[in-house]
Amino acid sequence: MKFLKIVIGALFIFGSVAFVLSINLPQDVKEAFSDKYPKATSVQWDKDSYSQWQAEFNMDGQTYIAIFQDDGTWMTTKKEKVLIFRD
Repeated sequence: MKFLKIVIGALFIFGSVAFVLSINLPQDVKEAFSDKYPKATSVQWDKDSYSQWQAEFNMDGQTYIAIFQDDGTWMTTKKEKVLIFRD
């Protein structure tokens, strides 16, 4: 049983990595993002829809999400809100 759990876990991890590596970010989008946000760090890309790419990144101590079309056209950027919970 333990062996089965390990095999299933390994397959899940392998599948997740394969999916991430299969995202083929267009060069136009990479260049447009780099031109617009040269100080961005910790950039994570996701395919938002058929023709839009979403970048989540950090810049100046804040987290942002920017959306670009396949041809590199910038659509919008929004700053993520930080929620602080107090007891």
